Amino acid sequence: MNSLLGAIAVLLSLGLWIGARAVSRLGRIERVLSEGRKRVESGGETASPESESAAESSDGAFSRFLEQYPDCRELSKSEQSRAYRKWRKQQGLNWVSR
Repeated sequence: MNSLLGAIAVLLSLGLWIGARAVSRLGRIERVLSEGRKRVESGGETASPESESAAESSDGAFSRFLEQYPDCRELSKSEQSRAYRKWRKQQGLNWVSR
């Protein structure tokens, strides 16, 4: 009985730890994106025709994303991908199934 309670306690604490890490990572991504959005809204960066044509190349959109949010380069690849997918959705670059 005690071993069962111990196993449940370990599993619950492991679940809480994983959840806390996920919330922390998402908070960091949100912070990076909001800082970049503020920078763009303040007129710090403007879109040029070169960057618009770069979006048509295979990885041009990702390059443009990293130009707008250089702090994302410090994130892990999975966090960069998550932030990039969110950015693509905000920019309307994703396919929409109807």
